Amino acid sequence: MNKPQHNETGGDKPKYFEKIRAAIIKKQGLSFVYEREDGEIITHNAVYPRHLFRKGNQFYFRAYCYFTGDTRVFRLDRIKSLQVKPKQEPLTRKQKILEIVGAVLMLFLVFLLLLLFSRRYWWRSLRHFIFTYIGIE
Repeated sequence: MNKPQHNETGGDKPKYFEKIRAAIIKKQGLSFVYEREDGEIITHNAVYPRHLFRKGNQFYFRAYCYFTGDTRVFRLDRIKSLQVKPKQEPLTRKQKILEIVGAVLMLFLVFLLLLLFSRRYWWRSLRHFIFTYIGIE
């Protein structure tokens, strides 16, 4: 397992204690490789730590797991590798509006293409008008 780090107050902290503590303060996500109690190795990519605590001789952290949608508890000495994910800023109102407008325009374009290249009877006159106006037919 991971070797503890000696801190100034004389206590031992697990290897990734400070990184997890900093991620909690900065509200950052974690990506890590974890060895379960049964020995299975699992990769967690979207975990957001909320609380560090000690129970007996072990350190744990409680975190929200994005993929499962629930809160989980992880033991620090079972973490094999860990990366802190940079905090992503939420989209501004302008960015959200631009995304929605872009999506609506794409849907309109798809509808228009389907309309123009449809061979159905009720679209024929409109198709003929548009193609004639453009100068294709």
